[in-house]
Amino acid sequence: MEKSLENNNKMNMSFNNVFNAVISYWPDLIEFQDGILYSNNGFRSEKLYIIWTSIEDKILTTYPDNKDMDLMVYCIYQVIHSHIIESFKKGIYAIKISSIPISEFKDQYERNEISPQ
Repeated sequence: MEKSLENNNKMNMSFNNVFNAVISYWPDLIEFQDGILYSNNGFRSEKLYIIWTSIEDKILTTYPDNKDMDLMVYCIYQVIHSHIIESFKKGIYAIKISSIPISEFKDQYERNEISPQ
């Protein structure tokens, strides 16, 4: 039982360290009035794409071969993307990342760790 708790604490610490490092690259406010919603619930925003790919490039340069950091960039993008779609449908064209519960990022990270995209 103690070992399980220890492993869980290591994972939480690891998540927090990786999340805090990667989220610092993202702007808190993301605007996406240029977005296009597709019929299959897809969404495309050039502004979001530019932010995401820029962060990916910075992470790959700063932390080469660090798969946890690279995975976190994608997980953050996935969570933000789903919030953007819901906001866009309501006629809201900006979100604050700080308004998204950290638990959503952690859940996505854990799902992707189990079955990476």
